[in-house]
Amino acid sequence: MLFSLIKRISFRLGKRNIFRYFDGSWWRKCDPIQTWNLLKSDSEFSFDKHLGEIQTGDLVAVSITARAIRRAFKIKECTQGGLTDDECLDLLSQFFVWSSEVKKKRSGFAILPSRTELESLAMSTMKQDTDSGLTEPAPTSENQSKSQSELPTS
Repeated sequence: MLFSLIKRISFRLGKRNIFRYFDGSWWRKCDPIQTWNLLKSDSEFSFDKHLGEIQTGDLVAVSITARAIRRAFKIKECTQGGLTDDECLDLLSQFFVWSSEVKKKRSGFAILPSRTELESLAMSTMKQDTDSGLTEPAPTSENQSKSQSELPTS
């Protein structure tokens, strides 16, 4: 009994691999494997096709990718208090970088792509951000660790 209680407490206190992101109004958390599967199985979006087309400046590919990101991360349109298309691409890039870091520390995420593939995907979405002229930094892990009481109340 005491051992199971200690085990549960230590699991709660330990670092959990849950991705945190800002959805335009609130900080959210998601299961990275579930989110990855939603992106991978999206009926409209293809990593190979659309991320490559974004590199060439294809705005249709940007819209398709942003819609897939909104569906996977459950984010509203910008006009409804969510993220812009560019912010969605930045979120995807952050997700790839975060996933790559988790894979460096742990080999248990066999479902996610390899670290090299994640870094390549992150670089392709970051290149789009650079090409768009936006230079505002992404939220840092320090910002992501804010408590629930520091979140907006609207």
